Amino acid sequence: RETERRVKTLNDQLRGILQFTPSLVMLFDREGRYLIASRSVELALGKPPAEIVGRRLEEVLPADAAAEFRQRLERLAGSQRPYTVEEVRRQGSEEHTYLSTLFPLLDPEGRHIASGVVATDITDQRQARQVAEDALREKEILLQEIHHRVKNNLQIISSLLQMESRAVTDPIARKSFEECQGRVQAMALIHERLYRTGDLSRIDLHAYFESLAGQIIRSFGRVPGSMLSLVEVSVGPVGIETAVPCGLIVAELVTNAMKHAFPGSHRGQLEIRLRADGDRWELLVADNGVGASERDEAKVDSLGLKLVQALARQLRGEVRAEGSCGMVVKVRFPAPIAPDKEHEGNAGEDTGR
Repeated sequence: RETERRVKTLNDQLRGILQFTPSLVMLFDREGRYLIASRSVELALGKPPAEIVGRRLEEVLPADAAAEFRQRLERLAGSQRPYTVEEVRRQGSEEHTYLSTLFPLLDPEGRHIASGVVATDITDQRQARQVAEDALREKEILLQEIHHRVKNNLQIISSLLQMESRAVTDPIARKSFEECQGRVQAMALIHERLYRTGDLSRIDLHAYFESLAGQIIRSFGRVPGSMLSLVEVSVGPVGIETAVPCGLIVAELVTNAMKHAFPGSHRGQLEIRLRADGDRWELLVADNGVGASERDEAKVDSLGLKLVQALARQLRGEVRAEGSCGMVVKVRFPAPIAPDKEHEGNAGEDTGR
């Protein structure tokens, strides 16, 4: 009697679930007959229970829908592994998007005896996601336009600095103008890359560092081939909050090397590396020019290196410089948070499309 009472209680609970759940819940035998159909299935099909339970798919659904559904049940019977599909179905004059999970029911010996389907109407969620995606796309277009205008404004500032430097007769003052112009150009370059990229949160530092180093080397009028720059970046793309200070640090250190490490037409090599070291990143800029002891101490302790220290603090990092044969400057800072990868988790999902 106790067992009968428990069975009745469970049956009542199951009927309550099938009556009130908003999802479409169905159970099919091996021949594709409906064994169970929730109230939401009856409402979606516009049929009473007597015209659903006990009938085959072909007796309940339109021919094309029944054929597609049967193929899915056959796939489930063959693999005996649950899977999920996303599909669009027309109900009257409206289209609804369903996310359906199909799962097998097995007997104690592991034989497939029935198939279960739970389909959830995600039309509202899809529409909300589409609205959000459209708004995000509009913001990205706006951001690209902003970066384009910032780049143009920085180029105007660079041109003004160049014009002013031509009117300055003091060589030291003129050099200061040229250094400021180089810093502005470094910032303009990152905004140009942001304007041209399709993803504003993922900046390729390898390409950025290569462009930056090449631009600075050319600005010193070096003969092609007289200066070799090696760039190695073993970390992934970063956001603008990391790219800008890293780019300015590289610009300052490369500029400093070009000014002090290679006197005259001395041939040389620059090395720029960015790598992960545990939970920290290390940015290294090195040259094979004259050693630190041969460089003018007053020049080495310049505004450029003070800027490097300030930029390192922005990254919550520290700077270390060393060198006897050339100069090596290392900036170590906490690894930044990776760009958003929320969609990667869906890569293995079967959408049924």
